[in-house]
Order: sequence, then C-alpha cells, then structure tokens
Amino acid sequence: MKLWDHRQPTALISSHEQPAKVFAADARGHRAVVGCAARHVLVWDLRQTAEAEQKRESSLKYQTRAIGCFVDGTGYALASTEGRVAMEYFDPDEKTQARKYAFKCHRATVRGVDTVYPVNALAFHPVYGTFASGGCDGMVNVWDGQNK
Repeated sequence: MKLWDHRQPTALISSHEQPAKVFAADARGHRAVVGCAARHVLVWDLRQTAEAEQKRESSLKYQTRAIGCFVDGTGYALASTEGRVAMEYFDPDEKTQARKYAFKCHRATVRGVDTVYPVNALAFHPVYGTFASGGCDGMVNVWDGQNK
C-alpha cells in the first residue's frame, strides 16, 4: 500500500507491504481500512503511518469484496462473497465491540434453490449515515446500519 499526499513536494509519504493481496480499501478522516486475502483487515492511522494501528481478522468467513467507512468515523462496514455485511467499530473497548453485528443480504430463491450473491459495493450517504450495498444479484439495497 502506498500513501500519497499531493500537497507535499514529494507526494509519496510511505509504502507498506500488506499481509496478503488487497481486495478492498476505504478512508475517512484520519483512518484508512484495508481488506486483504486470508481475512486480514488492517486499520491505518494516516497521521502515524509507521505501522497499522489495528490488525484484525474479518468477522466474515469468506473473501472481503468491499469496505466502507462510517460517515461519523467510528467504524466501517465490511462486505463479502458470502452475501453478508458486517458492521465493525474502531474503538477496542469491550462495550463498543459488543455493538458490532453482521447480517445476510443479496439473497434470492431461484427455481426453489436458495442463492447467495456476493456483495460487491458499499457506499455511505454523507449526511444521513445510511448506506447502500450492491450485489451480483443486480440489486442495490439501502440500509440504516445504526438502527439495524
């Protein structure tokens, strides 16, 4: 991962090897979140880039496809090939971590068979904090992640 600041005379700030292939990334405020193969999730503080602020394992079982940081900067949503979205929080406090959850989405019954579609995209509304997920089912769903 390379961090750039085009306001600086030398735009490249730093370069960092990731633990595996990068599949998704997003940034908001002073944090960037990177989702890699083998369920690695790294949270970077862009003010201190010597090393990742947090190294986590994804709470989802399968490959990360999309990441979107919450508008308020308190966490991120993580989407995967298993048709799920997980809501995660940056604060390591036990009480805050108890608020995280995951839910199933982008599913359909096709000819009597339950079909799970990967979630490919996440986008947060800049004012209301709601978010949209886009899946391989060709649908875009809008969610209110704070109110489940």
